[in-house]
Amino acid sequence: MQPASTNPLPPAARARSLAAAISAMFVVNLVFFLSPPLMAVVLARHGADPAAIGINAAAMAAGTFLVAPFAPAWMGRLGPARVMRWSLLVSVAMLLVMPAWVDPWVWLVPRTILGAAGSLCWIASEAWINALAEETRRGRVMSFYAMAGYSGQALGPLTLLLAGSQGWLPFLVAAGLTLLGAGLVSLGGELRPDLGGSGRPPILRSIVRAPLPMFAVLVQAAAFQAYFSFFPAFGQSLDLPLETAFVLMTCTSLGGLLLQYPMGWLSDRVNRVWLATAWLALGATGAALLPWTTPLGLPAIPFFLFMGAMISGTYALSLVLVGARFRGADLAAAATAFTVVYNIGAMAGPFGAGLVIEATGPGGLSIMMAVALAAVVPIGLWSLRKRIAALYNP
Repeated sequence: MQPASTNPLPPAARARSLAAAISAMFVVNLVFFLSPPLMAVVLARHGADPAAIGINAAAMAAGTFLVAPFAPAWMGRLGPARVMRWSLLVSVAMLLVMPAWVDPWVWLVPRTILGAAGSLCWIASEAWINALAEETRRGRVMSFYAMAGYSGQALGPLTLLLAGSQGWLPFLVAAGLTLLGAGLVSLGGELRPDLGGSGRPPILRSIVRAPLPMFAVLVQAAAFQAYFSFFPAFGQSLDLPLETAFVLMTCTSLGGLLLQYPMGWLSDRVNRVWLATAWLALGATGAALLPWTTPLGLPAIPFFLFMGAMISGTYALSLVLVGARFRGADLAAAATAFTVVYNIGAMAGPFGAGLVIEATGPGGLSIMMAVALAAVVPIGLWSLRKRIAALYNP
C-alpha cells in the first residue's frame, strides 16, 4: 500500500483547515437535501406532471457525470478550497434564478449545474480532508465528516418545514445558507493540500487500484437508497403500521450518526480492510434478517440502530481506505471516482430493487440489499489475502 504523505503542518492550522472543510460540508448537505423536495413541491404546484418532475430531479445526478472528467485537473490547478468556493457561488446564482421562471424544462439547466456544483464540493472536500488528516487519526477525522454530512441531510427537510415552499423565501434561505458555506470554506486560512502532480491519472484507474472501498461505497449507496425508497411499502406488506416504519427508518439513520465516532475510533486501531469486510458482512446479514425483525416493530429499534451503523459506517471507512491509499493528483482522481461510483450506486439501487421486488414480491428489498452488500465481501477477503501474502513474502 502506498501511504499518504505526512503533512509537517502546525496542528492548530491543520485543525482549522479541517474544521472549515467539515463545517462547510454540513451546510452543503443541508442545502442539497433541502433542494429536491422543495423543487418537487414547487413544480407540482405549477402543474408539472410526475414524469417531468422525475426527469428534472435526475438532472442533478447527471451533473455529476458531466463534471467528473474535469474535477481532478481543476483541483490540481486551483486547489480544493477554491473549487468548493466557486461551486458554492455558482449554486447561489442558480438558486436565485430558479424562482424567477418555474418550469420543469427551463429548470433542467440550473438543476444540472446545481448537481455538478454539489458533486464538485463533495469531491473537493473529501480530497481536502483526506490529504490533511494524519494517518493515525484518519478514521476519527472522517467520522466527523460523515456526522456533519448526515446531520445536514437530516436538517434539510426540517429547514424546508420552517421556510415553507411558497414564493422566493425558501430559495433565498437556501442561497443564504450556501453563501454561509462559501464563507466557512474561507475560514480555513491559506493552508490547503496540494493535489497537483506531474500527470493526470485516469479516474477509472483509481477503481482498479482500490477496488474494496470503491465497490463498498457503490453497494452502500445502492442498498441505502433502495432501503429508504421501499422500506415503508415493505413494512406494510408485513402489517407494520406506516408510522412505525418511519420510526424504524429514522433509527436506521440515527445508528449511522450516533455510532460514527466510535466506529472511526475503532478503524484507527485495527486492520481497516478486515473491518470493512466485517461491516459489509454484518450489513448483509442485517438486510437478510429484515423479514423477521421488521414485524417486531418498536422492540426492534436496537437492531435497526446497529444495521444502520454498519451500512453507514461503510461509507466513512471507504473514504479512510481511499485516503490511506492515494496522495496528490492520485487522491484527486480517487476522490472523483469515489463520488462517481457513489452516485451510480444511488441511482442503480432503487431501480434494481424495484426489478427484484416486481419479480419476487415485497421481500425482494431484503434480497437485493443482502446480495449487494455480500457481493463485495469476497473482494475484502481477497484484499486481506494479498496483504497477508505481502507480509510473508516481502
